[in-house]
Amino acid sequence: MHFYFTVNTKWDYFNYDNIMTENSDGSYTMEYNVNKAYKEVQIMVAKSSNNDIIRYGDENGNIVSFSLTGTGTFTVTATPSANGYIVSVAGGNVKIITDLEYSAVYAVGNGEGAWLNGVTWNPCDKNNSMTEISDDVWEIEYKNVSAGSHQLKFAIDGDWMHNFGGVFNNSSVVTDAVYNGDNILFETKGLCTVKVQLDLRNFNFRTKQGAKFTITIICYHDSIKTEKGYSADCTHDGLTDSEICEICGTVLVEHKVIPAKGHTEVIDKGKAPTCTETGLTDGSHCSVCGEIIKAQEVIPATGHTKVIDKGKAPTCTETGLTDGSHCSVCGEIIKAQEVIPATGHTWDNGTVTKAADCHHEGEMTYRCSECHEKRTEVIPMLEHQWDDGTITKEPTYTEPGEVKYTCSLCGDTRTEPVPCKEKKGKLTISNETVRAGDEVTVKLYLDENPGITALSININFPNEFILKDVQYMGLFPNQPSSSPMNYNPFT
Repeated sequence: MHFYFTVNTKWDYFNYDNIMTENSDGSYTMEYNVNKAYKEVQIMVAKSSNNDIIRYGDENGNIVSFSLTGTGTFTVTATPSANGYIVSVAGGNVKIITDLEYSAVYAVGNGEGAWLNGVTWNPCDKNNSMTEISDDVWEIEYKNVSAGSHQLKFAIDGDWMHNFGGVFNNSSVVTDAVYNGDNILFETKGLCTVKVQLDLRNFNFRTKQGAKFTITIICYHDSIKTEKGYSADCTHDGLTDSEICEICGTVLVEHKVIPAKGHTEVIDKGKAPTCTETGLTDGSHCSVCGEIIKAQEVIPATGHTKVIDKGKAPTCTETGLTDGSHCSVCGEIIKAQEVIPATGHTWDNGTVTKAADCHHEGEMTYRCSECHEKRTEVIPMLEHQWDDGTITKEPTYTEPGEVKYTCSLCGDTRTEPVPCKEKKGKLTISNETVRAGDEVTVKLYLDENPGITALSININFPNEFILKDVQYMGLFPNQPSSSPMNYNPFT
């Protein structure tokens, strides 16, 4: 197996001076020494077998383009890959070309009668120079082109090193331009103008993709055929004459319908359908004979155009609405919205924000877990918690005492009087029956003396009696044995 390669000259795949050396890793290399600089060099590696040629280029299979900046040695390597081999170039004087740099484009072609301005296959003739009508878009126009078969390629800077061909599809169709592709073949059927355009705005030099070409053929319509129409009658339409180019088939003048004129047409006005009622199309009839020219047709009711009336969720304090719907055309309510009751607050258990005491009311704050609204309630003022009291002054039979109570919550005190001791003593006076002139002794007994230290004794008697004398003697000489306390109150 041999590999061949050509530098900036004719593609000679059988030049045995370019046989590459096979290496142990399966790659092939060849070293070149140049004695001057080259603006651009193009290489491919070719495998020859029984006069069949298989070509290899860069990772995309394209020609490897580079420049040599000066004298020196550079190496070409063909490395094995899944698709055969990938060709690369290395050397101190090697600069890989990554973009297509150019200043002119030529539309080079030949055909019957050398139609391109009398210039045949010459890539640099100024008569084939294209005009740059916008950035990287080039155009040339050829007038009075005769019928025939033609070939075309685009030469960059008037050189075949970079050229574009392709496959013509149809007039005015934008088509892929193929880098170093085959000649573009197309035909003209009669005298015409040919406008040729090459668009390089999206051309990628690395992939050699993105260029477009367009060939527009403008026929002069030198041979026109008239197709006769026919007149209208009472019930049938007619047609005007039409004109067609016999060269390209373009219809220059179209047939026009001549309406039938026998009937005197009256329009039967239709009516538009509504959401719930059918309508009628426009129709027509002849006002003379009554023949229906165009029957009216029933147009089905359109049905409601449903629009959703979006509901809203209820809140703690506001009612909500369910989803509903209405017709956007007639406004009829299709599904009424229903009121959703307000949910009411969901209060927590409350937090004491101010404690109540015996002198002040407190405050309890509640928060809603849904809307976070808060409310407060008054905590009633506490009642004093009085103890059982302490006697600060003992009562007597004649003077009240005093008891002091203390609140176990706040420490406040209050006093209340203690009533005098209850007088429980019992005074017993004996009952004596007397006659005038008798000396009477009345006995007094005092049981359970509550503290009586004096007695006031009143003696009452009828007016017919005269009290001659009163004497006190032997007071309580015979006290009852049950009296726990008897003493002489008059001493």
